Amino acid sequence: AGMVYSNQVSVDILSLVPVAENNGPVCEGSVLSLSASTISGATYSWTGPNGFSSTQQNPIVSANATPAMTGEYQVVATVGGIMSPAASTYATVNPAPALATANNDARCNSGSVSISVSNIPSGSTIDWYASSAGGNVLPGGSETSVYSTPFISSSTAYYAETRNTSTGCVSPSRVSVSAIILSTPAPPPVYAATGITQKRIIWNWGTMGATGYRWNNTNNFNTALEKGTHNAHEEVDLNPGTTYTR
Repeated sequence: AGMVYSNQVSVDILSLVPVAENNGPVCEGSVLSLSASTISGATYSWTGPNGFSSTQQNPIVSANATPAMTGEYQVVATVGGIMSPAASTYATVNPAPALATANNDARCNSGSVSISVSNIPSGSTIDWYASSAGGNVLPGGSETSVYSTPFISSSTAYYAETRNTSTGCVSPSRVSVSAIILSTPAPPPVYAATGITQKRIIWNWGTMGATGYRWNNTNNFNTALEKGTHNAHEEVDLNPGTTYTR
């Protein structure tokens, strides 16, 4: 009779179980990746939320992760036809905060302008920048909804970024807020008075495309009369024989 020989192969199943990890928590819009420890001769099979699957040892779930990708990811390793128990890792994708609302502001002539944002999401703060992307937080522009610009002589755009104070996640873009410098208009020329009577004068001035005019008998315009877009002013009950200059 022939001789029958047999060999026994002992496999340590525990040594086949990979260690599963991820790079989270990450912010929305960032890269979410997974990793499994190296096992000699192994192939890998990953599964996860939203039908995710991969046969890579260290797959990238997404280069633009969303909060919907939060959840448990499992991996099994197979060596010589023997499949390990599943290892798991829980990945978290934190949402990016929404943009705030820009509140532009203006001043006449050069100087500092106070600009601000409103409708800031709960749990978030605002950082101010000089550019729409990159760069450093402006001096005095950290964690504040109101920013006082440095001395500027022309209209300038600044950028407000929303940042969640717990997760550190920032808005996907920055909102532009304008600090506007208005030129002081030259005074309109006052034309010769018309309708002169002994006690009544109507003064006229040239329109300059302004949105409104003020009139006062002196240079103190704190108490000036608002004339709207009208370009005439009537004075009555004047003293006959008196010269009036406006």
